[in-house]
Amino acid sequence: STITMQLASMLHPRPATIGGKVREALDALVLEARLSKRQILELYGNLVPVGRNVEGFPAAARVYFDRDIAELTAAQLAVLAALPRNPAENDPWLHREANRAVAERILGGPSVAYHDRGDIDAALRSLADPGRSTTWAFEAPHLIGYVERTRERAGDGRGPMRRVVRSFSGAFRTRLSLDLDLQHRVEHVLRAAVADADEYRIGDAAAIAADPRTGEILAYVGSPDFFDPAGGQIDGVQILREPGSTLKPFLYAQAFEMGFTAASVVPDIPLDFGGERVYVPANFNDQFHGPLRVREALAGSLNVPAVYTLERVSVERFTDTLIRLGFGSLSDARGSLGVSLALGGADVSLYELVQGYLSLYDDGSSPPLTWRADPEVHPAPHWSASTASVIRDIISTNDDRVMTFGRRSPLRFDFPVAIKTGTSNQFTNVWAVGFSADIAAGVWMGNFDGETVIGAPGSSLPAEALHTIISDASSGSALPPLEGVRAERICALSGMAATDACPTVLREWIPRDRSLDPCDWHRPETGGTAVYPQIYRVWADRYGYRLQFRREAPLGIVSPIDHAVFYRDPTANPRAQQIRVFVTGTGDGELFHNGERVYAGPLPRSVFWPLTEGVHEFRLLQPESGESVMSRIEVR
Repeated sequence: STITMQLASMLHPRPATIGGKVREALDALVLEARLSKRQILELYGNLVPVGRNVEGFPAAARVYFDRDIAELTAAQLAVLAALPRNPAENDPWLHREANRAVAERILGGPSVAYHDRGDIDAALRSLADPGRSTTWAFEAPHLIGYVERTRERAGDGRGPMRRVVRSFSGAFRTRLSLDLDLQHRVEHVLRAAVADADEYRIGDAAAIAADPRTGEILAYVGSPDFFDPAGGQIDGVQILREPGSTLKPFLYAQAFEMGFTAASVVPDIPLDFGGERVYVPANFNDQFHGPLRVREALAGSLNVPAVYTLERVSVERFTDTLIRLGFGSLSDARGSLGVSLALGGADVSLYELVQGYLSLYDDGSSPPLTWRADPEVHPAPHWSASTASVIRDIISTNDDRVMTFGRRSPLRFDFPVAIKTGTSNQFTNVWAVGFSADIAAGVWMGNFDGETVIGAPGSSLPAEALHTIISDASSGSALPPLEGVRAERICALSGMAATDACPTVLREWIPRDRSLDPCDWHRPETGGTAVYPQIYRVWADRYGYRLQFRREAPLGIVSPIDHAVFYRDPTANPRAQQIRVFVTGTGDGELFHNGERVYAGPLPRSVFWPLTEGVHEFRLLQPESGESVMSRIEVR
């Protein structure tokens, strides 16, 4: 057989039959047509069997001489070159004379200027102790596995020979972006984090760190112990789990793109979403805070405002946005997700989360994560510069988080860091993701087998690990400056442009092309006392607050929003699939569905309507004035 045919046999072993030899010859023709002789020889040298269950001359150099192949002399290389013809008979430890004879013939060839018998003797004397344990380089095994899987997926699917040909240039000579010092530090941090979480019955963790400017992966740890037989070889960076509140920055970023600002007020009040089986989101502390500005809602990671916002953004639009950000795992779930997506009600990976957070690092564009060193950086646009700037400012401002996390949480750094945490139902998955000026990182903790935890560990566990990783690796420099925004004086309660009647005034970042209406919650005639919208009456009654409320309200269909798209679940009870139609106004009103009146009476009002496929039109009419509003939705 030729060298090329032997290589084809190594790459794709076949039976030693006539048919097998014919196919081997065809494979060899593919290699000869697509690769140079040098490339073929290089592949052969890296794959050829050299005895003792070892393949390739680089591995042989480590086994027989305990050195890197680049450090060997010509005579030592000749000792190794004697092995492929008959590895057992030419074993230099067991059959020294046989190996010497072959090695001498190799060194005596026409391409070798001069070597003598002494060179071979010196090479044989330098053999390592055959009884020692060979030390192999073993770094970032989960990342290496991910690289291999990525290369395989990039193949053209036309057979092993063509995949080898297609991926040869770079597949066997790739310089990784990995920072080994950081890699080792992250491995240590994860092991310590899991040990500290033992009381909660948390046994697994994963982390990834990258340069937010280039997307280069600097550390990649799929599990605390790769050799743990209980699941150490599972890649926790890539497994799919519910991310909890870590998706909220993207939700509010989408809302900003649609006209919201950090000053926009969203209700944190008891609200229901659904029908017969009502979905009632609650906050971590089971409390409601009334009207909140988006800055407060996001910084405090409150749930009701997030679900309220998602209803206005629409689940379909938000899902599409996440997919464009790199959450490819959601592609198959598109159309089957609900409003719980605002709280992480979908399965994503830690890799996807960190990729997504890169879009908030600077001007709204970001490079893809890559394991290649010194990549060509081509950032893809995702958000406007003002959107990315304000979201980054919110999740990096320590004082804004005090309401939920207190002043001494692990989310507090001594230098600028944008950070967000999340927990899934029953704390089975806890997350922390963030970035500083020069490092982005994410940590997941839980159990690969889905075993439930004990107690309520919360997100402080991964947050502490992330705090250590970023603190150790970051220079502490400032985050990129804010772009496309201006400072505006706003009313602390209404979020509208402050007037002389507003008792508390703050400054907020507003897009330069956006203007705010003057505050109408505080009026001179009320002596500075706030007059709340009607929607907050239930919240005030719950806590016994004595507040003033507006007698008038604009006619409106609060939900469902116009052009929203809903999906029926064919596996669920049809009677349980309903939406809440919430209308506001002054006095009495009439609600029509496709021209048929379904309610008449005082406003505001909630009406539950069963989902049926097709296009549906809701019209709210105020008989006295003749004013009406409409909302058109689609059910698929």
